[in-house]
Amino acid sequence: MYSNIGEKIKVFAAMFCGIGMLISFFSALCIWSKASQYHDDASAVVGLAVLVIGCLASWIGSFFTYGFGQLIEHAKNIDEKLNGTGTPSKAETRPSPTKQWLDEDLISEEEYNKIIGRKDE
Repeated sequence: MYSNIGEKIKVFAAMFCGIGMLISFFSALCIWSKASQYHDDASAVVGLAVLVIGCLASWIGSFFTYGFGQLIEHAKNIDEKLNGTGTPSKAETRPSPTKQWLDEDLISEEEYNKIIGRKDE
C-alpha cells in the first residue's frame, strides 16, 4: 500500500486534474442549459467562466500534488544512493584510475593519499 508512494501521489494528481476538469465541464453544461431555458445571456458568460476557471484551477492545483510526489521520489532516490540500497551507477562501480595505479604499485600509498586529498594521520 505504501510502497512507491511518490508514483501513487503523481497518479492521484493526474486523476484529480482530470476529475476537476470534468466537473467544471459538466457544471458549465448545467449553467448553459438553465441559461437556454430562461434566455439569459449573462448565465452563458458565467458558464464559460466556470469552464475556464475550473479547468485552470484543477490544472494548476494538480501541480502542487504532482510536485510533492516528485519530491518524494527524488528524496527516495537520494536516500537509496546515500545508504547504498539502490543500484549503483556505472561511474560508481568503475574503479578510479588512481586506485588501479596503487594496486599495480605504480604509485605509493603516500602519493595516492595526496591525489585523493586524504591527509596523513
